[in-house]
Amino acid sequence: MSAEPATRSIAVFDWDGTVAPSFIILPWARFLFTRGLTSQHAPDHLAELLERYTNNELSYYDLCTGAAQTYASGTLGAPIADLHSCANDFAFLHRDLPFAYVHTVFHDLTTNGIDIVLISGAPEVVLSAFQAYFPISKIYGLSIGVDFQNRSDGTIQRNPGLCSEKQRIVNALQAKARIVLAVGDSVSDIPALTAASIGVFVGRKDHNVLSQLHTGVRFADHDELPGLVTSLLTREVSR
Repeated sequence: MSAEPATRSIAVFDWDGTVAPSFIILPWARFLFTRGLTSQHAPDHLAELLERYTNNELSYYDLCTGAAQTYASGTLGAPIADLHSCANDFAFLHRDLPFAYVHTVFHDLTTNGIDIVLISGAPEVVLSAFQAYFPISKIYGLSIGVDFQNRSDGTIQRNPGLCSEKQRIVNALQAKARIVLAVGDSVSDIPALTAASIGVFVGRKDHNVLSQLHTGVRFADHDELPGLVTSLLTREVSR
């Protein structure tokens, strides 16, 4: 009788504020405008939403829903092939955007058989393009609908920037893998942080997030992550 296959181990990361600084959707929308794939309204409105969020005039939920709606409606009619081509160009130009720790941590994790999974409210087409530069196994990002002509239909198909959507994704992942590490920086990352063997919250300590996290979640600066991952890998090897 054959042995049961070993449970797959994964590490879940957010993108905006975790793997890379700021929200990538704004420079991406500006890039699309230069290529004629969205109107000036999209980047302008996104900039307004982000400014209001920064000034504590907008909740994280409203930011995620508003940004997703603006992005989806702004790409209405854009050929999907053109969006993918632009994403490849954008990722090449911004391949040094992620924090310095990312290359080291991703390399150490994947070398030890732990797959990298991104769950983020950032546009999936852009995150997928970054797979050319980082060993990312699977991506769940903001995705838009496609019509019969293979163009954007202006609708939102998935928005993992929302806590409820991220929870559904995490539940599905847990059914077939063990989440050994999760790293995030916002309230929407709580499902992944609490599901992981080690959850790490990076960046400023948001009191709204703190009140919802269990005591096992750690807090760290981005440059402390390599050390935490080394500790995790040491523990995994000894299992």
